[in-house]
Amino acid sequence: MVAAILVTLIVLREGGEAPSRPGAASSDGGSTLSSIRQARWKIRAEVIGPPVAKKRRAKLILQRNRIAGGIKQAYEGLFLDPARLRKSLRGIATPIATRHLIREDAGVPVRATRVKTLARRALIWIQPGSFRRAAAKVVVKARATMGGRTRRLSHVANLWLQRRGSRWKVVAYDFNQRPLR
Repeated sequence: MVAAILVTLIVLREGGEAPSRPGAASSDGGSTLSSIRQARWKIRAEVIGPPVAKKRRAKLILQRNRIAGGIKQAYEGLFLDPARLRKSLRGIATPIATRHLIREDAGVPVRATRVKTLARRALIWIQPGSFRRAAAKVVVKARATMGGRTRRLSHVANLWLQRRGSRWKVVAYDFNQRPLR
C-alpha cells in the first residue's frame, strides 16, 4: 500500500502524463492496461498585436490555459484513446467539426494496440480585445503499433477557435497527416 502511494507521488512529481494506450485508464476511468510514458506537451501562446497591459494579463493567461486544456483533451482522443474520440471532442469542437474530424481519420486508427507520442507541440495565437478568437498550430509525432506492424506518423493541424462564454470551440481546422520515415 505504501509502495503504491510512493510510486504515485513520484510519477505526479515528475509530471507523469495520462495513460497512453487506446483503452487505457484515462482521467475519467476505464480499463487498466499498463501505460507508456508520453512526450510532454510544449505549449506556447502569443497575442497578436501589441503587448497586453498588466491588468489584462491574468485574463489572457486564463484563456490560454482553457485553450491549451481543450487541445490536450482533443488530442488525447485523437492519439491516445481513439475509441473515445467523439467524447473527447465534444467539449472542444463544434458538432460539424467533430463529425468531419472523425470522418477524415485524423489521429491513430482504433485498432492500434500501442501508441507512443514522440513529440507534442502547440503554438496558440490569441486575438487581443475581448479574447474571443484564437488560432493554434498543433504538431504531434507518434508511433503506433497495429498487430505486428509499427507505423510512425506526423500530424500537423491548424485550428481556428472561438470563445462562447467561457468555452472555446474549434470552428474550423486543417490538418496534414503523413507517415514518418
